[in-house]
Amino acid sequence: MLELFFNDINSFKFYFFIFSSFILFFLYLNYGLKTFTKNTLILFLVFLLILIHSLIFSYNSDFSTRQSLYSLSILFTFYFIIKLVGSNFIFKYYIKIILFFTAIFLISSDLILLVFNSSIFYVDSNFRGILQNSNTLALYLSVFIAPVIFHLYFLSFQLKKSFFIFIILSNIFYILLLTKSRTGIVIFIIIGIYFYLFNNPKLKSKLKGIIYVLFFIILSLFIFNNKITDIIYKNNEKSITSTRDILWIARITAIKEKPFFGWGYQINEYSYIDKYHEFNKLEKGNTILALIEEFGFIFGSIIIFMLIYIFYKILKIINTMKNYYFINITIIATLLHSLLETWLFNFNGLLTMFFWLIILSTLELKKDINE
Repeated sequence: MLELFFNDINSFKFYFFIFSSFILFFLYLNYGLKTFTKNTLILFLVFLLILIHSLIFSYNSDFSTRQSLYSLSILFTFYFIIKLVGSNFIFKYYIKIILFFTAIFLISSDLILLVFNSSIFYVDSNFRGILQNSNTLALYLSVFIAPVIFHLYFLSFQLKKSFFIFIILSNIFYILLLTKSRTGIVIFIIIGIYFYLFNNPKLKSKLKGIIYVLFFIILSLFIFNNKITDIIYKNNEKSITSTRDILWIARITAIKEKPFFGWGYQINEYSYIDKYHEFNKLEKGNTILALIEEFGFIFGSIIIFMLIYIFYKILKIINTMKNYYFINITIIATLLHSLLETWLFNFNGLLTMFFWLIILSTLELKKDINE
């Protein structure tokens, strides 16, 4: 069992967050901040339920327990930080954080494309930039970065800086095309259409805007037909969902074997590898199916219901925050993306941590930060 805790960088992160959560807990008590909002309590109950399931029902209890403790330690660390510095503090730096990552990914990707342009930055002809996976790069650009940049673009009409931001949006879309991430490209387009129709100060008629959008889509399909076909059927795949089909079938097979209590948190006994496809061990193709596979219909249904309640509450809270409405777009885009990916509960990833930090910050929001 000790080998599980000392074998890689993830082990270091595990102990780092366990230690951090304990230190911050004592600071939390020292400052007398002994309050939980009801919604925050429900979120922690979700992960406590995962821990209980890991201890009792997991196919590999040691591994699942370790992963669930790791997830809980990160959430508690974030919670104590939020209580000490205030959730408003996190929100006020949200755009700056996103712009920082935008600069990193765009500058690095452009340098690679203009100066190096080596095959080592591609995986199966899909551009990955400085990251290990092209889909991860697309996730950053489409789900987290695009909503903020679109927000700044339409806001910039009043400041007469829209051309510069349009260049940034074009750069993002070009890199997305190189990643060939179909989910990322579609989400970017949907976000762009939403902002154009509902947050465009120059658009006087929604009907006229819809007509323009339809015309642009038809024109693009006609002009870029070959490029679109190449992205849809990348690597000579037979259908647009061929890579997901493999993962979905594996999930259904696993659910059939353990339908009531599942296999355990982040257990994947049906990982898929062949000469054409090799997936990350924790990638399962659909978050809902993954939750049912891991926790069974009994625990899985409870967890899904509680998560739906939490996200509903968060969307309502952010809907009142006129200066931060784009975070709602990110959350909705995340939920859509999770129908085809399963990074949402993989706390080894930086984006997962950042996402749950924003979720906790929202749940702990005490006053209107539009002021």
